[in-house]
Amino acid sequence: MQLEIQVGADAVADVIAGVSSHPETKSLIEAARKAGLTLHPRHPGTRDPALRTWFYADVPPGRDADVCAALLRAHPPISAAFSKPPEALP
Repeated sequence: MQLEIQVGADAVADVIAGVSSHPETKSLIEAARKAGLTLHPRHPGTRDPALRTWFYADVPPGRDADVCAALLRAHPPISAAFSKPPEALP
């Protein structure tokens, strides 16, 4: 299961780098790591400012996707976080 995640434009570079000196973004990055989530750019290399804000994360086995999404949404740099349904039926 994957999460779709949108971060505020001012946090994009820090989320990509995985480090931040800004307290709210730093807290987000640390919380994601503790939950076993790695945020990956959905559209790597794009110059489109709207597309740059979208990321995805694979939910680790045994973790609840909705709980992980809620954990991310609790951080101010997150504009949206939701579980993405499977693309095909099992």
